[in-house]
Amino acid sequence: MTQAKLPLCYNTHVADVDAHKALADDLVDLLSHCKPQETQAQLDVEAQARSEFETYLFLRSVSKTKCGSLLTALQTQHSLGKEQHPDAIHKAVDVLS
Repeated sequence: MTQAKLPLCYNTHVADVDAHKALADDLVDLLSHCKPQETQAQLDVEAQARSEFETYLFLRSVSKTKCGSLLTALQTQHSLGKEQHPDAIHKAVDVLS
């Protein structure tokens, strides 16, 4: 039902203004809890993206004086199209070790 039809339905089927407001509040509350179900593939992509972003943030926070050459090498490989960036924090820790 479109938003334009709601006032017409209220006027036709609901007795007074207070009932209109209560019904509208209930409807908004009900619809605010509706959320489309995410597929497993969408959840997997979201988890992978979160892991890669956390790893990126971790690598950005490491000491440039201690690991600068390694970070430069990873950046160079990425620029050349060689996807060798670690995609999980535990892999980044292993690389830095």
